[in-house]
Amino acid sequence: MANPNLKLATSDPPPRSPERAALADVISRHDALMREIENAKAAHAKAREHRYDAQCALEKARADADAATDIDSFIEAVNSGDVAEQLKTAAGPVDNIDRLERDVERWQMTEEACKQRVEEMEHDTRYFPVFAQRHIDDVVKTEADIDVLLDGLDEMWTEVNRRLSILSWLHGNKRIKDEDVKKVFSAIQYNLIEDSAAVDGWRQAVKNLMQNADAELPQ
Repeated sequence: MANPNLKLATSDPPPRSPERAALADVISRHDALMREIENAKAAHAKAREHRYDAQCALEKARADADAATDIDSFIEAVNSGDVAEQLKTAAGPVDNIDRLERDVERWQMTEEACKQRVEEMEHDTRYFPVFAQRHIDDVVKTEADIDVLLDGLDEMWTEVNRRLSILSWLHGNKRIKDEDVKKVFSAIQYNLIEDSAAVDGWRQAVKNLMQNADAELPQ
């Protein structure tokens, strides 16, 4: 039987820093905007479908009206004495045309409004990388442990310069074995070159922050 006094250990995420909270807000608003865009695109597609259906119905109604008001049929109706019936038959399609024209106009206006809304929101999304990058920079500035990176650096440079000086002197005086000349020459040409392997982790962390405000930075 389970002990009712035994509490399950929970692992609540640590509270976000102000910088990460601001980044999370930007990401959340961008995600909400993307959902709105998808909804607006669906509404635009639906309005376009309705407008097309109404346009097809309008074209059919116009064809029916043309057939109902055909001059030969009208003359035949006059000769047979059925003028009133002929006029009544012709009036129906004409009334239907007026209604369908209003339908087409309404759906066309709706389609254009939805399209404009999509374009406006998509324009707003262009600013997301800029806003997000500012907050990402703030996160990195506050969390990157610069002291750790600087710790012992002077001593390391001193040791590097000591070794390079000795190697340079040995190389200059031709006191290096032939098989070692190439690698020594490469060393004494030393310049500060970006260590891609060391930086790759930071590059990926910044990319991760673009999608996840809680992404960790390298230690």
